[in-house]
Amino acid sequence: MRRTVAPAVLVLALAPVVAGCSWTAGSGHSSVGAIGRRARPAASSATHASLLSKLLPEPAGATAWPSDKTGVMDIDGFVDNFYAAQGRAASRSRTLGRGFSTSARAGWVNSDGTQSDIWLVEFDSEEGARSMYLSTTANWKSAAKPATTFPDTAVHGTGELLPQPDSRGNSSAKVAAYDGRLFVYVRVWSPAAPSKGMVVALMKAQYARLGGQ
Repeated sequence: MRRTVAPAVLVLALAPVVAGCSWTAGSGHSSVGAIGRRARPAASSATHASLLSKLLPEPAGATAWPSDKTGVMDIDGFVDNFYAAQGRAASRSRTLGRGFSTSARAGWVNSDGTQSDIWLVEFDSEEGARSMYLSTTANWKSAAKPATTFPDTAVHGTGELLPQPDSRGNSSAKVAAYDGRLFVYVRVWSPAAPSKGMVVALMKAQYARLGGQ
């Protein structure tokens, strides 16, 4: 049965949009697979449109997040919205070093009060996307309990479950993978226990939209 959530819960739940990833970049694992910094021109409007078209649209009955937290983002928008404040300077340097090209984000509040967050981060090469994936999941694997990780074999990815409620009472589950030059990240927030099934299904749908399945 679908659970009804009071509107107040939805308002409070929007706050996690500010930082899509809570781990800091300062751990010993954060530079796994990093490559040298390179300069590159800004992505074209055609590249932006192409990346946006690859994002899953919000499902029927869902409410999209505010537009200033979604859509195409440059390196600063990506870093400011993906990383916690204390890790942003180092993370910006590493992301540029991997050959960051552009990124796009979608997010929405589902009708049952859960929330979905999707990032597609494009790099100059598959090596850059793979480096981002290895760095991200290495941090997850080194996190203290009760956080736990799991393999998502359908997309050759890795997931993390965070059962301890955050300051807004939400647990979360997330999965990362890469597909060619794209780093793919999905996350689901829930006022109940973290839903592994829900986040795996979200990643499967996003991966299929990319042509991965």
